[in-house]
Parts: sequence; C-alpha cells; structure tokens
Amino acid sequence: MALSLNSGSRRIVLRTYLLLTLLNIVHVAQAQQCFVGGWSLRYPGSCPQDAKRECGSAADLQLRCCPDSLGCVGDASFEGNYCCPNGTDCQQPSYDHPKCPDESWTLWGQNDTVGDRLDKGGWCCKDGFKGVYRAVATTANYFCTATTVSSLEPSFYWASTINTTPCLTSATSTGISTTTSSGAATPTGEGGGDGDSGGMSGGAIAGATIGGVAGVALIGAGVFFLVRRSRRPRVDVATAVIHG
Repeated sequence: MALSLNSGSRRIVLRTYLLLTLLNIVHVAQAQQCFVGGWSLRYPGSCPQDAKRECGSAADLQLRCCPDSLGCVGDASFEGNYCCPNGTDCQQPSYDHPKCPDESWTLWGQNDTVGDRLDKGGWCCKDGFKGVYRAVATTANYFCTATTVSSLEPSFYWASTINTTPCLTSATSTGISTTTSSGAATPTGEGGGDGDSGGMSGGAIAGATIGGVAGVALIGAGVFFLVRRSRRPRVDVATAVIHG
C-alpha cells in the first residue's frame, strides 16, 4: 500500500532531506581538507623505527624525523620541518590543517599559540615525550623531552599541545614505538634547528563517525514518529447536550 502524506508530513520530510544533504556537504568538505603528511617528529638520538627517515638538524640539536614512506620538506633552517609524500610539498596544508603524519604522535606549539594556529611553527613528539622549546633571539628551537622531566633551565619553556585536524587518511607506520625516560632536570636534547618557528586522532575520528551515524538514526526515527503521528485518524469530540 502506498504511503500517503499530508502537507505537514511532506514539509517534515523535505526539511529532513535538506538537513541530511547539508550534513553530507559538510562531511565532504571536511574530507577534502585531509592530506597525507604533517609536521615532523623531534627525537633525541637516532630516529625511531616508526620514523626512520632522518631529515637533518642543526648542530647538536635533535633530529627531525619522518615516516619512511614520506619525504622531508623544508628549506634552509626549516629543512625537514614537514613530512610529505615524495615529490609533493605539504607545507601550507600543515599550517592550514595542522597534524602529525602519525596520528599516535602529539602536535606541539609555543605556549602563546592562539586558536591552534601555528604561525610560529610546530613539531611532533611521540608518546612518552612532551614538547619544549628554547627562545633564541627572534626565533626558537623545538624539541621533545621525556615526560619525567619536571623543570627546565632558563630560556627553555613548556610547549602547548595543539588540536589536530581529524583526517580519514594518514601515513601511520607499523614500526615499533619506543620511549626513553630521563630523570634529568634539563631536556634530553635540544630540538629543531635555528629558525624552527617558521612563519583527529583515531579515537576522535571513530567518535565523530559513530556520532554522525547516531545523529542520522535519531533524525530518521523522529521523521518516522512524526509521519506516523500525522496519519492517525482524528477523533471527533462530540459535545453533549443536556436536555432539561
């Protein structure tokens, strides 16, 4: 039997359709913001197994590392600041939609970063490390130190974590993750190179996906309820007339 809708039900269905279309457009726009790559990793000593590509460093400072599947991008003192697919330059996307090339890493910026905009540059640290930077004249050196470090020498500052842009594509590596602990009061290594301050984790993505599916399901249930309610037969209430 064909479903017959009155004008009120048709308006509800139309509005719901338009809402779902708008949500889909937003989802597509967000997906277009995704890119493979991001800010490079700082690591004391040699680069770890899940970021084996060495991107260089200034003298006596921490290495900049990228996953083996990505290349090192950046000129002069910014060499290796970005990890990008070979033959491409993802420097601008790294500023526009900041993230690490491996979603298990944490992105850091200077502690005066506003609105997660990395106007002064950013860097990534592995689990078990936190970001620290050293002010050098008009620029800064970036590096990662063990989470066990609780105090810093003068001119060193704790960095701030940066909210990353959720992305459905990432260049994660299956290499072994290692963590180094240190009880020293000073950083385990000095990060980045001179001029470092250049101009969705998996859980977040999963949560957003589940939330979106749940939202669509709730909207569908609401439409079904309203349509069903609008099709109920009306009950005419008779007015009783009392005769004396």
